[in-house]
Amino acid sequence: MEENENYMESLRRKVSGTVREDTMVFPDMEDAVVGVLRGRVIYDNNLMVEILMNRDGMSTEEAQEFIDYNTMRTLPYIESRGLVPIIVGDDEEFMKEECIE
Repeated sequence: MEENENYMESLRRKVSGTVREDTMVFPDMEDAVVGVLRGRVIYDNNLMVEILMNRDGMSTEEAQEFIDYNTMRTLPYIESRGLVPIIVGDDEEFMKEECIE
């Protein structure tokens, strides 16, 4: 719990918007945050891939597969637990409707 609180505080300092307490966040992906929209954290998919490649030594394909399986696939299931993060990228497949306003 304390680790999540430290992460949330660090995130609040990084972004100019307000991050709500019920916002779901991805631990260790702070450098992939590109903003906040209505309290929801916005992550850049390409930066997430870079983090996994640099930190964990994954290839581009492995990193993207990890994100697809462990992150994107879980978004519909965590919606009831809080504000779901938004993931954007230069590929239309990763654009969430909420970002296009």
